[in-house]
Amino acid sequence: MARRAAIIIILHLLGVTARLFVAATSQHRDRESLCESRQTCASCLQTPGCIWCSMTIPEQSMNAPFLRCMSEQLYSKKLNLWCDPLAVVQHENTMEVLENQRLSSAKGRDPVQIQPQRIKLRLRAGDNI
Repeated sequence: MARRAAIIIILHLLGVTARLFVAATSQHRDRESLCESRQTCASCLQTPGCIWCSMTIPEQSMNAPFLRCMSEQLYSKKLNLWCDPLAVVQHENTMEVLENQRLSSAKGRDPVQIQPQRIKLRLRAGDNI
């Protein structure tokens, strides 16, 4: 009985894993078109997995519209063929520790039971930490 239950659980987990893989694969293709549809730096950088090219190109020198927003994965394949690396805007998640007192349980004072006490986070919506 326990063996049958374990087999059912394993089959269920395999099904969940397969669905997640299919969703992640289709999401990758969608991400590229989602990034390319962004017209402003703000909307590009607010879209998870997208980066912005701050370089400006005169319109008369272009045969086709210049994509300024691209997925990070596609950029890693094209590297500097798309945009000068110095002009790429790609915000990373950051954490700055503002207060980090030592742990204490001293009598007469407020105990410090967690470290750090204060932090400043800069996170992009939808990004994994």
